[in-house]
Amino acid sequence: PPGATRLVDALDPLVQRARAFLEEEMAAGRMRPHDPRLLLLSAYSTVIGVATEVEVLRAVGLDPTARSLVRRRAELLGFLRSALIAD
Repeated sequence: PPGATRLVDALDPLVQRARAFLEEEMAAGRMRPHDPRLLLLSAYSTVIGVATEVEVLRAVGLDPTARSLVRRRAELLGFLRSALIAD
C-alpha cells in the first residue's frame, strides 16, 4: 500500500485511544465539550505550527530562538489548558 495508507493504519490505534480519552474526560466534565476528532486535529496543527513555522514566527514578530521556544511552549500549554479544561 502507499506510504500514506500505511501511516494512517499505524496511527489509527493511537488516534482512537486519544479520541476515547477525550470523550471520557468530556463526559466526566473535566474537559470542555468539543468534537474530539476536530480537537485532535486542531491541537496537532497548533503545536506543529508553533514549533516549526519559523518564517511565520518571524512575520508576527516572534524570535525563533531556543530561549523563545521555552516561552512559546509555556504559552502554548497555557492556551491549550484554558481552551480545554473545564472551569
